[in-house]
Amino acid sequence: MTPDNNKEHFKKSITVDGITKSVTIDQVENGYVVHINKYGQVGEDYFDESKTYISKDDPREKLMGDKTTEEAPASDSSVLGAIGNFLD
Repeated sequence: MTPDNNKEHFKKSITVDGITKSVTIDQVENGYVVHINKYGQVGEDYFDESKTYISKDDPREKLMGDKTTEEAPASDSSVLGAIGNFLD
């Protein structure tokens, strides 16, 4: 079995005031797997929040700020909402 080198991998992270937000998108056979992570330290408390989503369509358009794309299918709305929250 040979690996499929045509699959894409994308990662973006932002750190502001000690809080890091990152999103990783991996293309798989039937769509995309999206991992969203937010971690850092507030006061003396450290936190690490992680969520994973599956999307049939490429969610990078939302992440890259393309406002001209059509609205996503209902099945992917939670993914796009999570990415929208990532950008906030």
